Amino acid sequence: IDGSRDRIFQAAMQSLLAEHFYRSGDHDRAIAEYELYVDAYADVGRASGLSPDAAEYKVGRAYFEIAEGHRQASRRDAAFLAYDRALEVYEAIERDYPYSKLSIAATAFNAALCYQMKGMMGDEASTAEALARYQLMIDGAVDEDYVRSALFQVARIHYQGEAYGRAVPTYERILE
Repeated sequence: IDGSRDRIFQAAMQSLLAEHFYRSGDHDRAIAEYELYVDAYADVGRASGLSPDAAEYKVGRAYFEIAEGHRQASRRDAAFLAYDRALEVYEAIERDYPYSKLSIAATAFNAALCYQMKGMMGDEASTAEALARYQLMIDGAVDEDYVRSALFQVARIHYQGEAYGRAVPTYERILE
């Protein structure tokens, strides 16, 4: 990468390196590489094929994957920290790139998902926050696929909480 003077080429190679680590499951290294990409190549990001907001979104997803690993291994505190890091990234994307397609639906959905996962580990306030965020997406109807996904997650939360009277109509709404 350093041997070339072409910044677009350098940016493209940096994004490929970050994606390699992400796909191989080395999320800590992927985060470092995506952050380097944003710091060094944000000015040519779109031309190289990866916009800065998309790179930051991948950072948020990597933190989410790290959190999931901790949650599945019953490391609650570590999972909470990683979910919170993902939430910080998603909030930064919404703040710094308000007109990005990612800000419109993907980051909002993934933030709600972080709260939902924290709720599954016993944090009732996080469950309430997840439900509120999903409802905003449903009411806003910005992206049909994300509305359907939000409805599914709301139904899932109600089902897992044994609120079947709320879960069934929500599942039925998905099928409409």
